[in-house]
Amino acid sequence: MILLETTLYAQNKSAYVGKDFPELPDKIGFAAMYAGTIDGAVIAAGGANFLDKMPWDGGVKSFSDAIYIIKPEVGEWKRQTQKLPLKMAYGVSVSYGSGMILAGGCTEGNKNINDVLLLTEKDGAVSIKQLASMPVALANMCGDLVGDYLFIAGGSENSAGLPTQNFLAYDIKGDQWEVLENIPGPARINSVSASSSGIFYLFTGIQITQTSLGIQRKVLTDAYSFFPKYLGKKLIGGTWKKLAEMPRGMAAGPSPAPVVKGEHIVLFGGLDQETAQHAEPKTHPGFLPDVFQYNLINNTWEPAGQLPKQEVRLTVPTVLYQGQCLLINGEIGPGARTNKIYAIDLKNSK
Repeated sequence: MILLETTLYAQNKSAYVGKDFPELPDKIGFAAMYAGTIDGAVIAAGGANFLDKMPWDGGVKSFSDAIYIIKPEVGEWKRQTQKLPLKMAYGVSVSYGSGMILAGGCTEGNKNINDVLLLTEKDGAVSIKQLASMPVALANMCGDLVGDYLFIAGGSENSAGLPTQNFLAYDIKGDQWEVLENIPGPARINSVSASSSGIFYLFTGIQITQTSLGIQRKVLTDAYSFFPKYLGKKLIGGTWKKLAEMPRGMAAGPSPAPVVKGEHIVLFGGLDQETAQHAEPKTHPGFLPDVFQYNLINNTWEPAGQLPKQEVRLTVPTVLYQGQCLLINGEIGPGARTNKIYAIDLKNSK
């Protein structure tokens, strides 16, 4: 049955097609950047890579404070003179109004941060405003907007990288954070988030357990929805609901996952349990290209074809732009980054 199901998935024609988007003007590229839109322009900032050597050869992860913007009338990325206040990556970013919010992540030495920034742009200059700090410094979490709230789930609290069940909400208009009831299921990092019709969604992730045999990693296949509860416009809690089990783990995949036609949440690639067991970088097979979509109406999962193998990447932010889902850089193999950007057509999906 497993072999038959896998064959059917592979034979399924892709419901989503894409094309190259102008690549970032950095020869290596970055994992875990912050990305969004500001007044019709796409912005990408921060991120991490290995400049000289891979980690297994003694290389040290390098973090970036660079800010890049591409405007439709220009057609290519421009590095800004303004920089982020920190070299940072592995946080959450969302577009909101005429700006972009960056929350948390980590900086050099894999030190977690709780900084929250608002980036805006006017007359060619980027402005950065400090917002209320997160109540806990988190990295490798996921998050998305629901109305005027930014929800953040999971993540790790320190450089050891052990997962948590944190669930936070940022009241954007009130500039304040709230600590909510923990997420259900195991503690996790590198989950995929989404939002639709006022509901927050949490998919997959990596569970890490310390045992007598060492650290054990499990790629999760569970999924949940969170229904916020308000008193007037003030968030006062909410309710979690378990969703249908995923066909396979898709941890660290592009996030937030886009919603298509109000019917499907689409998850691209991601890390599954089998691939996560490959410890030898030189023989690593790469990440699976399968695309699955969650049916919001029927609470079911459907195969939706595959991405081109070379466009599969992890720890990558998504940006919704002119009917497309942009995959901004990301990790294409152990330690390896790409400076390429892939634009997936959401308007003409099958």
